[in-house]
Amino acid sequence: MPLFLIRHGESEGNALRVVQGQGGDYALTARGREQAQSVGKLLDSLPVISLFASPLRRARETAELIVASLTKSISEDSSNSFLSFDRRLMEYDFGEMTGTPFKDLPEDYMDFWRDIRPEPPGAEGSDKFRERVDAAITEYLRIVREAGPDSICVAVTHGGVIDAICSSVMGLPAEKFGVFRTSNCAITELEELRGQITITRHNDSCHLKEK
Repeated sequence: MPLFLIRHGESEGNALRVVQGQGGDYALTARGREQAQSVGKLLDSLPVISLFASPLRRARETAELIVASLTKSISEDSSNSFLSFDRRLMEYDFGEMTGTPFKDLPEDYMDFWRDIRPEPPGAEGSDKFRERVDAAITEYLRIVREAGPDSICVAVTHGGVIDAICSSVMGLPAEKFGVFRTSNCAITELEELRGQITITRHNDSCHLKEK
């Protein structure tokens, strides 16, 4: 009864190499749409019972493309109720850093992407971020646990969210950032085994056919 965490497909913000966070209504690129369709085809062969997604556009479009591929898992009548949007899956709010090109990041924030670092002005805060993503994952693991051993729940979210979730599972401090890097539309899998959450795979992109 695993939980699949899927990072959204390549977005316009990714291509521009800017800090996206919760700002900017970045759509998927053509490559990002292809990535979402590829992961959807993979999931169509698996017993997916529900799909949750961040409401930010890049994640929303990824989730909608995945749902369109799940012809075996869901019927046309249930497609609208199968996908739910959850604000707890939104990317970290980077405050004043939002929209900044990576190349223009202030020197004193460069460690932000690698290790313990100060919070950007106006940012959400690491503890608050960790609290909301942990709450979402606890709920999703409960759903698959109650559904039985042959059920899979999927959450389409963001790289920072997956990093925070995996860091939480490993017992790392909330302000530790960037340990678990995730590619666009790669799969990270969690399972709850005897009451212990385990990362059974991370950043699996074997299903993607990159040109």
